[in-house]
Amino acid sequence: MRTKVPASRLQFLRRVPLFRGLSDAELARVDRLIDDVNLETGHVLVREGGLAHEAFVIVAGEADVSIGGHKVAVVGPGDVVGEMALVDRSRRNATVRARSPMQVLAVDPASFAALLDESGVSRQVLKTVVRRLRAAETPR
Repeated sequence: MRTKVPASRLQFLRRVPLFRGLSDAELARVDRLIDDVNLETGHVLVREGGLAHEAFVIVAGEADVSIGGHKVAVVGPGDVVGEMALVDRSRRNATVRARSPMQVLAVDPASFAALLDESGVSRQVLKTVVRRLRAAETPR
């Protein structure tokens, strides 16, 4: 188990909108709950209709987001994917596939629940979900 979080990792977490406004102590707690994962191009992080087993914070690389086979977005460093299904324990509403090699931080459901207990993280998750809902309602 890590005892001291490298400053560069804390700096990255501080720039992630989901963790904005958290103290260094809270960020260190977040760091203890996440795992580094490297993914190859084409890897499916999240599959539409699938069960939620984890959420991901993208550190490096990009992924395509599709719904019903139609690409709706590209996500990259600092973006979070998979958190919505962890919030309400529902099926995934999109597929997210790596369009390049990726480095992500993965969080499992139990750790995600612990993160939500941090009031700052709960507020940021709510803001993220509201932004996505508003974007989905905006005519294209």
